[in-house]
Amino acid sequence: MTAVQRSIKPGKASKPKASAASPKKWILLKDALNLITDAYQNLGLAQRVLCQALVELQVRNRAARALGGWISEPGQGHWKEYEHNLRVGDLWRRQYFAPDWFPYSKLQIHWQGSSATLETDAETDAGPITVTFFRIELAREDVSKLLPEGYELPIPPALPATSSTAEPHPGGAPRGYSREQILIEAAAYIVENGLPETQTKLRDEINLTLGNRSPSDTVLGEILRPLYKRIEEVLAATR
Repeated sequence: MTAVQRSIKPGKASKPKASAASPKKWILLKDALNLITDAYQNLGLAQRVLCQALVELQVRNRAARALGGWISEPGQGHWKEYEHNLRVGDLWRRQYFAPDWFPYSKLQIHWQGSSATLETDAETDAGPITVTFFRIELAREDVSKLLPEGYELPIPPALPATSSTAEPHPGGAPRGYSREQILIEAAAYIVENGLPETQTKLRDEINLTLGNRSPSDTVLGEILRPLYKRIEEVLAATR
């Protein structure tokens, strides 16, 4: 698979400044959607409200990382990540959305994964190269302005006096995790981006995707190792 020499160089889209909101005031895209859905009691309307607000720069937003698809260049035997100059603000261009504010197929918003994938104008034999933005967060203050007048924010239930919040793992991971979810996310990542050059890179990418649902690096690596080795063997046999 070779890359067609036709790269995307989008103009720099205007975007709200992120510095005005402190880290504690950012919420994941999925949590913003859930909040607005609860307010309007309609998922489709909530998605349209958020999309319109993002396009019209009413909501400050940021992403933890953006990864391009994997490509191989003519005459070279190794794969590399597609180099791009996209920013999270480039996701919210008006031309990527229909008149009703739902995104066209060029932009896939993974609401519950708080991520989004954009097709670039660069192509391979398999089709357009994509760029995925992970852990998209929105400024809570801006999201609250999208709620209907008079809507009261849900109050989380109080913890019993004898309860305490579980301390996270020193590396930032919680004590509980789902092995099944880890393998699902790993399979989805590999299908979309190809097998990374090293197991460590795959581990780091899945750790980033799972966030605080990820176990320690050691445990995560042990879970992913059999999957990585098996896919590596299959790819080697087909080359």
